[in-house]
Amino acid sequence: MRWSVEVCPIGSESMMTKYVVDAAQWRPALEQARSLRGEKGSIARFTVELLDNGCRAIDPLMRLRYSMSPTTEEVTEGAAEPEAPPPASSVPSAISSIPRAGAVSGRPPPSTGGMLLTSRSEEPTESTPICYREFAYAVSGRGKTPEELETLLRSYLADAQAELEGRPDGKFVQIALFDHVFSTKPKRAPVATLSWKDWRGDPVVKVAKSMVPSVRPASVPAAGPDVRKLAAEKLAAEQAAAEAAAKAATEKARIEGEAAVEKANLEAHAHAEQVAAQAKAEQQQAEAKQQAEQNASSAGTAPANLDAAAAMAESSAVVADADRRSAPPAKSVAAKRINGSSQHAEFVEPAPLMLTVPKGAIHRPNSAPSEAVTLAPSKPDTERVRPPENHDRIGELFEAMHDLHFRPDIAAGAEFVLDIIWDSIPSEAAIVHVFDIDIQKFVVVRARGAGAQELVLERTSDKEPLFVEALRRMRSVRISQVNGDPRFAVPRWKRVDCKIESVLCGPVQQGGRYLGIIELANPIGGGGYYESEANSLDYICEQFSEFVADRPIVLEAETLMPLSP
Repeated sequence: MRWSVEVCPIGSESMMTKYVVDAAQWRPALEQARSLRGEKGSIARFTVELLDNGCRAIDPLMRLRYSMSPTTEEVTEGAAEPEAPPPASSVPSAISSIPRAGAVSGRPPPSTGGMLLTSRSEEPTESTPICYREFAYAVSGRGKTPEELETLLRSYLADAQAELEGRPDGKFVQIALFDHVFSTKPKRAPVATLSWKDWRGDPVVKVAKSMVPSVRPASVPAAGPDVRKLAAEKLAAEQAAAEAAAKAATEKARIEGEAAVEKANLEAHAHAEQVAAQAKAEQQQAEAKQQAEQNASSAGTAPANLDAAAAMAESSAVVADADRRSAPPAKSVAAKRINGSSQHAEFVEPAPLMLTVPKGAIHRPNSAPSEAVTLAPSKPDTERVRPPENHDRIGELFEAMHDLHFRPDIAAGAEFVLDIIWDSIPSEAAIVHVFDIDIQKFVVVRARGAGAQELVLERTSDKEPLFVEALRRMRSVRISQVNGDPRFAVPRWKRVDCKIESVLCGPVQQGGRYLGIIELANPIGGGGYYESEANSLDYICEQFSEFVADRPIVLEAETLMPLSP
C-alpha cells in the first residue's frame, strides 16, 4: 500500500514537506518518512488521531505534525521497499496497531488490542477507605460482538486485579471502552463499561444498545399448523411461568416487609409504654412529696415525716407498675404466608396503658439525623446558564458521576444527583422519585425549584401514564408542549410554583426492575429540551439506578425530610 506523509511545523503549514512511501500500515509509513528526514527515536510520545482517510500524529517535543493518507503517487526517492504483508488474519485494525495499554503499564497486553486513553487512581483514606482505579481505552468497535467486548473488559480487569493483589478489602475498579480516540474528553458515550467492587463479587458489564444486534423472531417452518401451535403453546407456558414467579417473589417481599413493619411497631409501642410508666412513677413521687410538704407545713410536722411520705409514694408507684406488668396481656394472632403456605404466629400484645406523660419526659434531639440530608443552597436561576445543544455533557458527567457511589444513603445520593442536574441541565424544577415496592408507588425523596421542596414524601401510583411510557421505552421522554395534556393535571405539578411548559422524564431501572423516576421541567432560557440533554439524563438515571440497587431503600420521614441550611 502507498502512503502520502505530509510533515510541517505546528502553526507553519506553508513549510510543509511531502513524502510518498510504500508500507502495509500508517505506522511503518510514519517511520519511513522520519527515516528519510534523518529523525530518530521512538514515537511512543506521539499523540495519534485516527481520521476517516488515514491518521494524524503530533510530536509534542519537536512540534511537528505528520498527516498520513493512502495515495497513488510515485514513491519518494530513497524510501525503503515495503516488507511482505502478513497474512490477512493477522493484520490488526488501525486502532490495534497503536501501542497497547499493557505495554505502557509494564504488564503483558490482553489478547485483543486497545489503547489506554486516561487512567485515574485514588488511594484509601480515613474518610473514604476505598482503593479506586479507573481506566478508559480506545478499541475498534466495528464488527465486535457484545461477548468480545466483555472478554476484553475482563482481560483489562484481570490486569487491574493483579496490580491490586495484596491490598486490603475495599477495591473499586471501573473500565470504559470507547470507539474513538480523544485527548481530554470523549465525544461519545462508551460502547461498553465494567464496574467491579470486591465486596459485591462478580463485575457488572454493560454494553451500549447500539452494539447489541436486534433479535428477530425466528421464522416458523411451514411444515403445518401443528408446529406453529406447539411453538405458540410453549411460548405462552414460558410467559405464564415467568409471570407466576415474578408475582410470587413480589408477594413474598410484601409479606416479609409487612412482618418487619409489624415487629418494629410492637417494639416501639413497648418502648413507649416503658418510658411512659417511668415518667408516671416520677410524677407520682413528685406529687406525693409535694403533698407531704404541704401537709407538714400546715400541721408543723418534722422533716423526717416528709421523707417517710416520699418513700411511701415511691413504694406505691413501684407497686402500681408491678401490678401493670403482672396483668394478663391480650393475645392476637398474625398470619404469615411463607413459601406458599400459611402459618399462624401467636404474639402477646401489651394491654393499653392510660398514662399522662408530662412535658419533657420524652426528649427528641434537635440535631440533624445526618449531614447528608441537610439541603445545600442552590444557585439562583439568574446565575445559571444553559449550555448549547452541542455541548459535551456526557464527557463532563463521566468525570463527575463516579463520586455518587461514595454517598451514604438514598437521600444524600438524590441530593447529589440534583446538584449535577442543576448545573448540566439547568431547569426551573426537578423531582427525584424512588419506587417503594411495598406500596407499589413512587415516593418523592428530593425536589428542587420554587415550591418543589414541599413535594418530599408525596406518593405517585405506578400506573402514572408518563411514568409507564418512560419505563416501557427505557429512555427519557421529551415533551415540548404540555398545554392541555391531561398527564400534567396532577397535584404534584400544581404545587410547583411555575407554569409547566416543557418536561423531560427519565426512567431509573435495572434489569427490568423499577427503581425510580427523575423529572425536569422548563429548561432555563425557554424552549424544549435538547436530544443531548435527554441522553445526559439517561446516563444520570443509569448511574443512579446502580446507586439505588446497591443500598437499602428506606423511605421514612425521619430519613427523607430535609433540614433547612
